[in-house]
Amino acid sequence: MELLPALPICWYCLLVLLVSRHETEAVLSDVCLLDNDDVFLLNSTGLDEVVGITNFKESFACVLYPSDLLNCSWSFLTLEKDTHLSIVVSECKEDTLVDLESKLSVPRVGFWVLNMSQKDHVIICFNMTKDVEWMVNIRRYEMDLIRPLSPPTNVCASIEGAHLYISWNLPDSNNIANPDCFEYQLDLGEQ
Repeated sequence: MELLPALPICWYCLLVLLVSRHETEAVLSDVCLLDNDDVFLLNSTGLDEVVGITNFKESFACVLYPSDLLNCSWSFLTLEKDTHLSIVVSECKEDTLVDLESKLSVPRVGFWVLNMSQKDHVIICFNMTKDVEWMVNIRRYEMDLIRPLSPPTNVCASIEGAHLYISWNLPDSNNIANPDCFEYQLDLGEQ
């Protein structure tokens, strides 16, 4: 009969666990709405905020090569030495975060190359834990925005008097929002 008081305590703990898990899932589903230039921060003290990438003190970046290889690199030099760092690559499917790949342990400075064919975006999530404290940094990458553009094609040059005129076509891309923003460096060799 002495076990009966323990039963309500167990139920209470189970309910708290389920509610906290549901709240975490709701917060993580907001990641699907992130802009490409934002980092979502979440930690064990209750911090839950979105910061611009320029205000973020650590660095991580991804580039998608024409061969559909996603190269992500990171540098978390401000982490304490005994902090455990892991990475999860996910995608959003109908506002639900779905894990694609993960590494349970990565160095504070490193990179990871993954094959990401047929994806229009990825979510990169860095998990940092030390003792009982944890922090998560999440960033969304749209694939069309992280592909290196090819050099200009159809380059034409003409000389009229003392002036050199050069024209070229825009690079091949599905996402050229402002074609006037392209600048190229011209190397004239030895003059």
